[in-house]
Amino acid sequence: MNPRNLAALIGAALVFSSAPAALAQGSASPFALDPIVDGSLFAASAGSYGASLWLKSIKPKPAPTTPDPSAIPFFDKAYVNKLDTTQSTITDVLLVTTFATPAFVLPGRQFNDFLVLGTMYLETELLAYTSSEVVKQGVVRWRPYAYGTSNVATLSDPDASSSFPSRHSTMAFAAAVFAGRVFDAYEPGSAWSPLVWGTGLGLATVTAAMRVTSGNHFLSDIVAGAILGAAEGFLVPELHKGRPSASPSTGVAPMSLSPVPGGLGLTLRY
Repeated sequence: MNPRNLAALIGAALVFSSAPAALAQGSASPFALDPIVDGSLFAASAGSYGASLWLKSIKPKPAPTTPDPSAIPFFDKAYVNKLDTTQSTITDVLLVTTFATPAFVLPGRQFNDFLVLGTMYLETELLAYTSSEVVKQGVVRWRPYAYGTSNVATLSDPDASSSFPSRHSTMAFAAAVFAGRVFDAYEPGSAWSPLVWGTGLGLATVTAAMRVTSGNHFLSDIVAGAILGAAEGFLVPELHKGRPSASPSTGVAPMSLSPVPGGLGLTLRY
């Protein structure tokens, strides 16, 4: 993944967790953090990333010879065998734009919501990144552009044999479904819901489609990525749903940030 995209992802998540409390006066949150759930999700991401590094270390080095097109399955026969760097750059921009779609949820939220949403969003995209990466390193599949070149340097690049699944599609659909899911939870029956879902899924779909037309992926790569990302965008909010965000006896949020000398202090109450 382009380092700029990863930086944009982290920045988008931090928008939720660092927004000032004065911005919002909303109702009680339908989501709340849970030490077991959140610890498990972060552990799953760390484990997946570690597994991807190990798989990458043992992955067979691609032979510097043009792959055989007859090995491409029939449902992927429509492909572009030349890399379009301009379209590739556009998909990077589209992915970063899709990262911002959960911002639809921000207006009217309370301070604790920003922390909860930021954590959930970071968990969602970390899972999307690491899960797609572990599959990429475990599966040897040439990218479409590899079938149209005899350049030894290109064919020797390990990334050229890491086509499945599309990471752009995984992360874009994770962001889109996450945005729609949490918006509906905060604003059930809102007339804005179709706009939120349409914007997120529209951006994700265009991103995925251009990964095919740019020669980076086959159709099955983006379909698999979209399914994986959508599942993660739905699952993470679902795991945080229905837990009280405040103590019934005190009305005090279980997690809060407060200024301390030299930075911010994080307080957890159980």
